[in-house]
Amino acid sequence: MDDDATAGPTSVGQMRLPRFDYRRSGAYFITFCTAHRAPLLAELDAGQLRLSAPGQIVAAAWPIILARHPHARLLESAVMPDHVHALLVLDPIPVPQQSVCRLVGAVKTYSAARINRLRGTPGSPVWQPSFHDWIIRSPKTLARVREYIANNPQRWIERRDAHSHSANERGPA
Repeated sequence: MDDDATAGPTSVGQMRLPRFDYRRSGAYFITFCTAHRAPLLAELDAGQLRLSAPGQIVAAAWPIILARHPHARLLESAVMPDHVHALLVLDPIPVPQQSVCRLVGAVKTYSAARINRLRGTPGSPVWQPSFHDWIIRSPKTLARVREYIANNPQRWIERRDAHSHSANERGPA
């Protein structure tokens, strides 16, 4: 991103920013991926990215989980074939609140249980173990992240089309 966003991962194996309190009020750009980057959440249909049944479960999980946590708001989200983007805001409150890590974990747990029930695969991994985060520190970055998330489905379609176009130009292997 830019200087006014702070990346969570600082080294291999360390996913969160050291000594940062993820219960702090602020905006957080979150990305989490399906296990093995399996494209199970959305598919291309008539030139549009359409959520599959598992993708609909994930999209519905956010409001269900956040309804129990009025200090947390989802400003933007995009469910992609193999990952999810979310822009999460924690409002300042005087009592300790759930951390971003707990909220993302709750969405992943809730959606994984329902996706596995749908697929008849109880206990199978749906998500990669952790998630990536950027701590948003300015209105300019917040606006850029919102735009990035909103435009991500269309960019995915364009990249896929460009990739399949270049593969067709090379001819058979």
